[in-house]
Amino acid sequence: MMNIQLYTVMVLLMCAVLFSSLTHSSTEETIQKKLLESFEDFTAGPQLLKDSVTKETVQRWLEHSNEVSRVWNERLNSAQWRYETNISQENSNQLISVSIQSDAWFRKQAKFSRLLLDHFPFDDLDMKRQLRLKSVTAVPESDAIIRKQKVFQQQMSRTYSKSKLCAARKCLSLEPDLIKMMSVSRDPRQLLWAWKGWRDVIGPSTRDLLTNYVHLLNIGATDNGFSDIGEYQREKYYEFPQWIEVLSDQLLREIKPLYVELHTYVRHKLSQFYGPAVMKESVSTIPAHLLGDMWAQAWGNIFPIVRPFPSNTKEDFDTIINNQSLTPTELQQKAEQFYESIGLNPMMPKFWRNSIFKNQLTEMDCHPKAFDFHRKRDFRVKMCTNDMATTYDWNVAHHEMGHLEYYMAYRNQPDIYRNPANPAVDEAVGDTLAMFSSTHKRHIYRLSQGGSDKHNYKRNINLLMREALDKIPTMIFAYLLEKWRWRVYQGDISSANYTQAWWKMRYDYQGIHPPLQRTESDFDPGSKYHVLADIPYIRYFFSTVLQYQIHEKLCQITGRNIPIQHCDIAGTKEVGAKLLDFMELGSSFSWPQSLKRLTGTATISSRPILNYFYPLYTWLKNINDRQSNDLKQEKKSV
Repeated sequence: MMNIQLYTVMVLLMCAVLFSSLTHSSTEETIQKKLLESFEDFTAGPQLLKDSVTKETVQRWLEHSNEVSRVWNERLNSAQWRYETNISQENSNQLISVSIQSDAWFRKQAKFSRLLLDHFPFDDLDMKRQLRLKSVTAVPESDAIIRKQKVFQQQMSRTYSKSKLCAARKCLSLEPDLIKMMSVSRDPRQLLWAWKGWRDVIGPSTRDLLTNYVHLLNIGATDNGFSDIGEYQREKYYEFPQWIEVLSDQLLREIKPLYVELHTYVRHKLSQFYGPAVMKESVSTIPAHLLGDMWAQAWGNIFPIVRPFPSNTKEDFDTIINNQSLTPTELQQKAEQFYESIGLNPMMPKFWRNSIFKNQLTEMDCHPKAFDFHRKRDFRVKMCTNDMATTYDWNVAHHEMGHLEYYMAYRNQPDIYRNPANPAVDEAVGDTLAMFSSTHKRHIYRLSQGGSDKHNYKRNINLLMREALDKIPTMIFAYLLEKWRWRVYQGDISSANYTQAWWKMRYDYQGIHPPLQRTESDFDPGSKYHVLADIPYIRYFFSTVLQYQIHEKLCQITGRNIPIQHCDIAGTKEVGAKLLDFMELGSSFSWPQSLKRLTGTATISSRPILNYFYPLYTWLKNINDRQSNDLKQEKKSV
């Protein structure tokens, strides 16, 4: 056996050589070769590691492995950007190649991290956390399985991004064309055409791909000690997997009464608007194509139909945005102005030089996305904004820039910590800031100063209704989508009943039904981007709850004595300082610790969101009870 001290020195030297070669190598093949060769000795055996490794050795290895990881993440995000902004076979092949190589590196890093955790007594909590985070992976042992995973995922992604719905010599893409049609059309036949057509072009062609992909994901999960890929995702992103499932069920029970009242009211209004030919009186659920959204997850676009007080229209933020006629670039400038007003960072030059704000001539993935290239000064966004920005575009632009503010804040952390506290917190930060950016809050509050109490109350209910239509149904949808997917991963839902189980859950949890009969060949879950892109969705359930926790805390910082629903943080630098103090942590602490630093509590609570919407809840309950009593009286008189 080689001399222990010599072995340790050799290990460190290999790390140094590896670091140097990675930062100067010009080819992926050279990088991969040096990675695999240099770290082969790291798995020499537990006993050798136990006898030779010191705290200083581990610290040096962590520093070098973080730099190697940074390089791989840089290459991976660059390849992802090239592919998503120009969907070509060449870019697809390059992305698959880089993904396979990076997975091989992260697999070896995870193995060595586990060895260190198992055989080295750590008293340094930061060192132990870094190793624990590095040790969690679901990369398969077989390189052939990795390649198959990437190929199937690319096929699904390409199908989703390039699919179009064609009629009368005109072809419509999902974003922005079909999204806009579903949001503004009130013709049930046109809505049904778009709803069915999108599922026809996506579902049948991706059903078998997803089945094979899930099988391959589960191989990787079981190779690394997890029961299925869902357990891995809950462990990786939330650290307390069993608790997360229990917490999601608890929060759903607490939110459900508000959703039930909202659903009851909306269904009644839609029945009045569309009539019995479209809305069957004997059915207590809502047809999925009538809610202003391709997936019936966010209902804000039907606000004009369900507005509680139609005569009070000054709070209509849609009109405010439409009247500004913002171009895609002007929209991003507005977002930057808002973030700078609260003391956050302006966008860097490469953001303005390299981001894509509207659809290019090339085939591209139009799903909005923020990118961190792991270079400290390269942060971008891609989205397909309408020529004249809509409310949807406004919210997306501010949300995605919120992600970039988070990424920029933690850019000086070691690469393993260059992540949000968890994905839900990341989404919550973006949503909270997008929520504050809607300047109608301050506008409405100022309007209310000159009005009567009665008018103020009506404006507030309208405002809360508009917000609840987007937020509350999205929570329920996110919960049921992820529950469906976890059951697929676990084998409780097989490929033989994907669609049946999907609509059973949509009926049970959301009170939604398909507008026409569905079969297993339709594969309706595949109509959602996140299902085919393999993006965990429970983050959007938790993020909505967290959003109102963060909102409440930031409102307290302003010190302004106004109703929480009208809170405005624009121009309050103390808010930006508090956010930066939190965001700079990245994932260097567990998410409960990070959350406590921002909000003062380490738990996710439904209290703030329920308090926020309480005036609307009481109004809904009263109006629904009155309508129910009127209906009973009508039936008695017949």
